[in-house]
Amino acid sequence: MPLAAIIPIAVVLVLLACVALAYALGHAPGDRMRPLRASAAEASDRTQDLAAEFFEWLRTGR
Repeated sequence: MPLAAIIPIAVVLVLLACVALAYALGHAPGDRMRPLRASAAEASDRTQDLAAEFFEWLRTGR
């Protein structure tokens, strides 16, 4: 196998080993995104409420 093929394979294996080690030690990437997901869900709820109130206002004319 040529050296040019071995180097990228080795780099990918080292990166996979680092990710597996971080996951095994409890560093899940999803934990960092939890506040952002909560904020996005809250913004979605508020936008839906605003749209519902706006269309209710259009329907009733008040």
